[in-house]
Amino acid sequence: MALVAFFLWLFGCGVPENDNVVARVDTVAITVEDLLRFNMDMPALLRSAEPGVQMWREYLDSMVDMELMLLEARKQGIDQTPEFVSSWEHERRQKLIGELLRREVKEKSTFSSAELRHRFEQSKWNRMLKLACIQVETAEDARQVVEELEQGKGFGEVAKLRSTDRDTAARGGLLGPLYGRGNVEEQGMPVEVAEEVFALAVGESSQPFEIGDRYEIFQVVAESPPPASYSLIHAQVQITKAAWARRKELMAELAAQFAVELDQEGIAVLLAKAPNSSSDALNLAEPDQGVVLCRFAGGQLTLKNFADTYEKVRRFRSVRFDSSGIAEFIQRDLLPATLLYKAALKQGIDRDSSVAAWLETKKKTMLIETLKEREVDQQIELSDEAVRTYYQSHPHLFKKPKQITIQEILSTTREEAEAVLQRALNGEDMDKLAERYSIRSGVEKTKGLIHMHAYGQTNYGTLYDEAMKAAVGELTGPVQLEEGYTVFKVMEKTGLQPDPFEKAAARARYWLKKEKEEELIAALLHRLKEKYASKIVLFEERLKKMDAEADI
Repeated sequence: MALVAFFLWLFGCGVPENDNVVARVDTVAITVEDLLRFNMDMPALLRSAEPGVQMWREYLDSMVDMELMLLEARKQGIDQTPEFVSSWEHERRQKLIGELLRREVKEKSTFSSAELRHRFEQSKWNRMLKLACIQVETAEDARQVVEELEQGKGFGEVAKLRSTDRDTAARGGLLGPLYGRGNVEEQGMPVEVAEEVFALAVGESSQPFEIGDRYEIFQVVAESPPPASYSLIHAQVQITKAAWARRKELMAELAAQFAVELDQEGIAVLLAKAPNSSSDALNLAEPDQGVVLCRFAGGQLTLKNFADTYEKVRRFRSVRFDSSGIAEFIQRDLLPATLLYKAALKQGIDRDSSVAAWLETKKKTMLIETLKEREVDQQIELSDEAVRTYYQSHPHLFKKPKQITIQEILSTTREEAEAVLQRALNGEDMDKLAERYSIRSGVEKTKGLIHMHAYGQTNYGTLYDEAMKAAVGELTGPVQLEEGYTVFKVMEKTGLQPDPFEKAAARARYWLKKEKEEELIAALLHRLKEKYASKIVLFEERLKKMDAEADI
């Protein structure tokens, strides 16, 4: 979308050498195909409301704006700064590694829907279990329980006499909920315990399991079919396991391909420099930083590589500073990214047309973002007085409802969410769309309806914030959440009450900043269109012809 009204258009500047070109900015040509692609990629809610050729002018204006910002970013030498070069190289590496993993791991560890369904039907997780449990305090008590069960005493009888959980003991150890793969952890049963319990037939009892400070023996009392959603959980687990197995296999292949060899002398130097605690920083003198830990075809890893990565992980994961611990760290944390990147380059993934196009777009996006940070973000200074004035002059923004009711459709990807949004905009029933396409649990019953209370807004995060800003009856989205991409309609807001400034200050600052950003971006684009006026050429007749051809 255009950030500023149309201005400084230069019409009728001669016939372009290629009549498929609708505009030029310096040496960059914007073609009909570029404009059509821009239109196709535009999210439904951001599409222009203008008719005919005015719509194409609006989209073209946005494309010219972007090219001007790119031109200015390069004129300022942003793409040559060490910070940008480093950030760009990181993004490039991550893209190539991700593409290699997609080809070598994801695509080689997939299953057909029929195969996943068959695996689920044949698995031990294809059922819900009614369980009984005997809980005791010591291993000796557990041994005696097992002995009594083996002698033929009934599970319920032993539970009543021996279980320290008196609530369930009174019921012969019978537990209340049904257990399945989707809820065992919620019910306090570790997955490794569930793995063994779900292998039991109805009537069989388990060995004693040490869970926390107690021992538990389970019996399978009955079984029933699982809900449909459990097959999805099972499929996700199967795919994840297959992916990890394939990734491990791939890393072994790459280790052999690049002749990876650990340097025991380098490891010995590192061990001598080991910190007192695995959570302490690793301080290396400059001469030690170049010591080689690992060699491979075309490269090596040094103590500095180790120290840099160790600094990132030590706060949330311990590292064993012995020979095997160092070797494990190298294999798990240092080698994968290095070898995957080398393999991606060797396969020529960076020359693949779709990857190259992504990289070009990403670099342009980064240039524009960096220019915006320089020319806009760093220029914004908001005083407390300005924030309070904004709060006082926009009271409608700070009235909080006691309850917001929305109807939501949650999708895995932005593309899926945009497709659902378009169907909703075309008038399809939200109930049916939610029931068919939403991945939100329980949608079969709720039809996508969610009631959000003000006191529980932290449970919904971004979804609550976006619902607060949306008008009743307005379709909103796609909005990115932690769990996916959401499209929703606000059905009702009840009990509107103004928030005091102390509670609303952060939101007032956020919205005032957004307002200032828009003003500064508009001013920036105005300056750029004046500065580069001689480098902007638009072909109005080509736009009119394009619109006429679209009508035909």
